[in-house]
Amino acid sequence: MVRYINHCDTGQARHPPTVSGNVPSVPRFPEAQTELAQAELGLVQAEVGYRLAVTAVEHATGGLLDRYHVQVAQLSQ
Repeated sequence: MVRYINHCDTGQARHPPTVSGNVPSVPRFPEAQTELAQAELGLVQAEVGYRLAVTAVEHATGGLLDRYHVQVAQLSQ
């Protein structure tokens, strides 16, 4: 039998719930979700940074217009 102990009812400092018996402690899902979200944010930021760097190189080398098949026509006077 698993019995959860609620520390809020005892007036003690708030801690994650513990489990009495031979069952491992309850995982901390909010912290895991936060870590996952932070890792995904880091991945997105890295991808955006990479795309910005590639675009800057293409802009500097004149390849940006070629990438999108843009041709600049000469103006006649």
